[in-house]
Amino acid sequence: MGSASDLLPNHSDDWLIGFNKKVGFSSLLQSEFWGIYVDLCLAWDHGYKHVQVQYNCSEALKLISSPLAGSDAYALVRAIAYLVERHWLIDFVIIRREANFATSFLVKLPTVDDGSVRFFSESLANIGLLLHRHLHGLIYY
Repeated sequence: MGSASDLLPNHSDDWLIGFNKKVGFSSLLQSEFWGIYVDLCLAWDHGYKHVQVQYNCSEALKLISSPLAGSDAYALVRAIAYLVERHWLIDFVIIRREANFATSFLVKLPTVDDGSVRFFSESLANIGLLLHRHLHGLIYY
């Protein structure tokens, strides 16, 4: 069973909202698309006009950044392309998988069985360090 998750920090890098969603039997790529789609919907609904989308799946970002995304075979890619065309600025950034600790934490939390999105509007206990790693990457000495 696939699932998608991510978190949306505010402009000060504080926890704003996190989510996870059961996506059923799907490929890793489709799970990534679900995460990006929900991310963009949340950002738009919260009134953000400049968004940085950080994901570690270069294939997903390549497909949604394509000029042909609006006519892609994947319905989710077309839905993402529709969101991207709105009046806002979106930067797509590839990050290392190791920097995605907070998202990995959220995806392992229980999901809602009906396929709806489960939201976490307050920072979860023990996620502070993971959030820092998610936003700033690992610190190497």
